[in-house]
Amino acid sequence: MIAPGIGGETAGFLAYALAKRAGREGDRFGTGAIEGVIAPEASNNSKEGGALVPTLAFGVPGSVGMAVLLGGFLVLGLQPGPDFLVRHMDIAIAMALVLAIANVLGVLLLLPVVGWISKVALVRGRLLAPILLVFVFAGAYSTTNHPLDVASVFLFGALGHVMKRLNYSRAALVLGFVLGPMIERYLHISLQAYGPAFLARPIVLVLEGIMFVILLWPWARRLARRARR
Repeated sequence: MIAPGIGGETAGFLAYALAKRAGREGDRFGTGAIEGVIAPEASNNSKEGGALVPTLAFGVPGSVGMAVLLGGFLVLGLQPGPDFLVRHMDIAIAMALVLAIANVLGVLLLLPVVGWISKVALVRGRLLAPILLVFVFAGAYSTTNHPLDVASVFLFGALGHVMKRLNYSRAALVLGFVLGPMIERYLHISLQAYGPAFLARPIVLVLEGIMFVILLWPWARRLARRARR
């Protein structure tokens, strides 16, 4: 997941959706297909690399972990931003290398015990559900210490159940809640800085091109398959 600044809340959903649309066995996703497990987990491990870019280059944390890192920089008297990459390029390169090496070491250390860890997937859902619900309710209440937050858990749980029964995408709803405020905020900043012309800037054009390729790729693949038949 190389898109910077969207955080871990969305990386897994986007990676899963893209893998499902672009993969050869996307119809098997949700039934235990290993590709559907690998895609979100790989993005979850790689998202910090993308989040590091806006954190160091602009001083805007790209994830929760990067927000903590940004606070640590400020405590040490380091101000992330464009000047940071000029004055402290050695630190930026060292952090990129640490992220890369940490992923490799993580794989090497976990490979010997992956068989034991995978047995967690065999635990029955009816045993995990009560434990998970306790953490969900505790997390919802601890945010603002207001009972309405707990009521909202039931409300959105019911909404998710209805969406599942009607075959609507629940991931899209979550992404809307997470990305909606970010899109509005950064769109307003871009319009204030450059006006509508920012849509024609080189980097934006490149991102727009990538977006259209991703959107049109499944459609193009279906047309190609029909043409071969």
